[in-house]
Amino acid sequence: MSDQRSIFRRSRNLLLVFLGVLALAVAMPAVADNAGGGNAQDDSLIAADFAAGAVGATGDGGPGPTGPAGPAGPQGPTGATGATGAAGENGTDGATGLTGKTGPTGKAVDRSTEGATGDAGPAGPAGPRGATGATGATGAAGTNGTDGTDGTDGADGATGPAGSQGPPGAAGATGPAGSSGTFTVRTTTFDKAKTVTASCNAGEVAIAGGISQSTNHQIRESIPYKGGSPATAGETAADAWYVRLNKNADGTSYVICQS
Repeated sequence: MSDQRSIFRRSRNLLLVFLGVLALAVAMPAVADNAGGGNAQDDSLIAADFAAGAVGATGDGGPGPTGPAGPAGPQGPTGATGATGAAGENGTDGATGLTGKTGPTGKAVDRSTEGATGDAGPAGPAGPRGATGATGATGAAGTNGTDGTDGTDGADGATGPAGSQGPPGAAGATGPAGSSGTFTVRTTTFDKAKTVTASCNAGEVAIAGGISQSTNHQIRESIPYKGGSPATAGETAADAWYVRLNKNADGTSYVICQS
């Protein structure tokens, strides 16, 4: 409604301006004649006409009645689809319908004309394999089996490193007095040799031995000999003393012989 009033006022103002301009156009020739010394009666008529054509003051009657509605404009584009509304509540259940009428009784089947039962058909193909069943519960523990035979002994391990030397043992009991005899030192010199043997004379027994050397090489063995071989435990009457060095050396070998 306010838009219609604004349009009406603008149209009215334009009309008043147009009428004012038109009145000025009519009055301008009369003003020119009057300036050139024209007829006074004509001047008065023109003035009267000019006065009659003046624009009156704006009335306060307000806007006129609303004009008839214009024709409908073209349909606008389809708006976007609105959001789906919430689901409505379920309606109440309808009343139970009436029970229908009982149908007519069917005719009895005459089975006297039925043939004998046919032979069983062949077995159908195997059906698809079923899904694997759930794992069964764990069964009770079985009884222990009999012990197996003992395995063979493993090979002996490598010899371990030598242990540290133990404390000295207690002194043994004094042995019986030996028979009196004569002790003689026998010697043998050697030159650039690693092994050397100092021997007793026939009938003598070797009871101790050793060497002296100029190079201070390490002694590997220093043992009694009997018959050209190392004397073993329990043997008596060794006849020589054997010494082996780690390198060739020069020196003298000794043996103490008892006769």
